[in-house]
Amino acid sequence: AINYAERRKREGTYGNIKFLVNFDSITWGSNMKIFTKDAELCSLIERIDRDLNIKGTPELIDSDGFALDGKSFRETGARAMYVNSTGYDITHVWHRPEDTPETVSADCVEIGFLMFSEYIKRVQDM
Repeated sequence: AINYAERRKREGTYGNIKFLVNFDSITWGSNMKIFTKDAELCSLIERIDRDLNIKGTPELIDSDGFALDGKSFRETGARAMYVNSTGYDITHVWHRPEDTPETVSADCVEIGFLMFSEYIKRVQDM
């Protein structure tokens, strides 16, 4: 993310970034945690969750959304959202060799995919 932000700065396109969404660690449970201060993005996530009848309950958290990888994009003025999940009592292996497809909860991958793909379709209308 840091390298991408730096590249956009060099290219002069950094300020063109309108939305930032960081789907990070979304395989830790079926309850999505949405961090943003953008009420319209919160509403969008709630509608997607309702329309797709996604398992779990999203928790909306009043935060600027520029967490972790997103920090490099704070100065863009983009509308930001950071997403992770909770709910399962699992051991997190965080990018180690043991972090294989077999250790990831497939239902959470599906929830993340459904949420993200629908978000991409709908955010274009904003």
